[in-house]
Amino acid sequence: MFTALIALSIFTPLPYVGVVGLIGFFIAGGITLANTTRLGRLPWPKTISGLTLIMGVVILHAGIYFFYETNSLSIMATFLSFSTALLGLMFIRRTHPTVRDRFARLLPWQPLSRNFRVRIELKNIILPLVILGGQASLIAIGIARATTDVLASPWSALEKKYLVLYAVTLFLLFLYQYRTEQHRFARFLLVSQMFVGLSIAGFLYPLGYGYDPFIHRATEAHIVAFGSAEPKTPFYLGQYALVAITRLVTHLPLALTDIWLVPVIATLLLPSAAYLGLRYGFRIRERFARLGALLLPLYPMKTMYATTPHNLANVFTLATVLLTPLMFRYRTARYPVIVLALGAAVAHPQTGIFAVLFAAGMSVATSAFWKNLPNALKTMSAFLYASFTAVMSPALFGAYATLQGKTLPAFATLFDELNRFIILFREPYYFSQKAVPLLFELLYLYRYA
Repeated sequence: MFTALIALSIFTPLPYVGVVGLIGFFIAGGITLANTTRLGRLPWPKTISGLTLIMGVVILHAGIYFFYETNSLSIMATFLSFSTALLGLMFIRRTHPTVRDRFARLLPWQPLSRNFRVRIELKNIILPLVILGGQASLIAIGIARATTDVLASPWSALEKKYLVLYAVTLFLLFLYQYRTEQHRFARFLLVSQMFVGLSIAGFLYPLGYGYDPFIHRATEAHIVAFGSAEPKTPFYLGQYALVAITRLVTHLPLALTDIWLVPVIATLLLPSAAYLGLRYGFRIRERFARLGALLLPLYPMKTMYATTPHNLANVFTLATVLLTPLMFRYRTARYPVIVLALGAAVAHPQTGIFAVLFAAGMSVATSAFWKNLPNALKTMSAFLYASFTAVMSPALFGAYATLQGKTLPAFATLFDELNRFIILFREPYYFSQKAVPLLFELLYLYRYA
C-alpha cells in the first residue's frame, strides 16, 4: 500500500501523500524485518530494522545513481525491489504465527497489551514540563534571532542569557534522568535536548549555514532536474541519493531538506545509538545508560550543524561505533551495524571506510571463529588489521589521484616536509608568539586531542 502511495506521489505531485507513503513504507518495512530471526532478537527490533531498511534503500539507490541516474523511474525501481523482498519476508518468523499475527504485521503499528497502563502523578510531570519549557524557549530564541548577516559563529548572535538557560535546562535534565523511572519520556527528552543543540544553526541561518552546503545544494538541484551531475565520483553518493529521494517523493523544498537533513538524522540517531550500546551492549543500568547518552555532546559536534556528505558520514560513523557494543551480546547485531557502516562509506568514503573497517573488525573479534584461534595468530591478525587501517586513508587518496590522471608525490617528500609536521605540534597557533589564555589552551587540547 505504501509503495503505491510513493508511486502516486512521484508521478502526480502530491506532497502529503508522499510524506505518508515514505514514512509508512519504512515503518511497515521495519516491522516486517523485525519479525525475522536475525533482527527480531535484537533490542528495539523495529527501530533497528527500520534503520537498516533506510540505509539499504540509500545504498541501493546510490549505486543506481552512480551507474545510471536518479529519476522517477529509478526511485520507483528502488522501492519496488525492497517491497518485493519485504513481501517474501512477511512469511518468515521466529515462531509459527496465527492468521491474526500475519494480518497485524501488515499494519504500521502494534496492538498494545491489555495490561498497558499509564500512571501520571503531578509530582512526576512538573520537572519534565519545566525542561520542555526550557527547550522550547531555547528554540524560540533561535528563531527570533534569525539573520542573513555574515557571522563568524552562530553563538555570536546569541546573548549570555541563552547559554545560562541552556546550562540550567541541561542540569535539570541530568537530575530528571537520574531520578525518573519514566523511561520512554526520559528518552524523548534526550532526543529533544540533542535537537536544541544541533538546530541552532538551522534556525539562525534560514538560508543555510556554512559554505560547502550551498555547493552541494546546487549539485542536488541539478541532479533532481536532470538526473545526474557530471563528472560522477564515488564521493557524496549517499547524500545525493537521500536528498533526491526525499525531494522527488515528498516534493518538500530542496533547501528545507538540505538544511535539516544532518541535524535531524543526528538528533534521532545518535542518542538512540548511545543508549542502545550502553544499555544492551555493556549492560549498564537504565538510568546510567540514559545519563551516558546525555553526555554525548561532549564529543565535538561542530560538523553536525550543517548538511554536507562529510558531515553525514561522520554521523553514520559515530552511530556505527556507538552501536558496535551490541555485538558483545547479540550475534545478529553485526548485520545492521555493517549496513550502517556501508551507508557511511557511501556518504563519503574518506570517513566511511573506517566505519566499515571498524564494524568488520569488531564483527570478526566477537565471532566464535575468532575465539577459537591460537593467541599467536590473533596477535598477527590484529597487527595486520591495524597496519592496513593505518595506510587506508593515504591509499584511497593515492588511488583516487591515479584515477584522475595525477602524478603521485615522491615518497622522499614525506621526509623533506617532516619538519613542518613537527612544528604543527610545537606551535599550533598562527599567533604563537602572543600569550594564549589557559582556557584557549584547554579548548585546543580538547578539540584536537
